[in-house]
Amino acid sequence: MTTESIETTEPDADCFRVGDVWENSRGTPHRVVRVDKGIAHMVNEKTGRTANRAWDDIGAHSGRCWVRITSGSARS
Repeated sequence: MTTESIETTEPDADCFRVGDVWENSRGTPHRVVRVDKGIAHMVNEKTGRTANRAWDDIGAHSGRCWVRITSGSARS
C-alpha cells in the first residue's frame, strides 16, 4: 500500500505576488500588478485606484489581515 502526497501548485499565502488577488480587511479585492524593490503595487478592482504595500505586509500581526482570493504565478 502506498501513500501519495498531495502537491499544491499554489504558493503559501504569506506575501503579495504578481497576479494574486487579495481582499483587504474591508472586503475590497486588489490585484497585484507588480512587485518592485520590496513594494507590492496593486489595483483596487472596484475603483481602479492604486495601492502600495510592503511585499510581505499581509497584515497578519495587525489584526487587519488581507486574504488571498486567487493565486497568480508562483514567480514574482
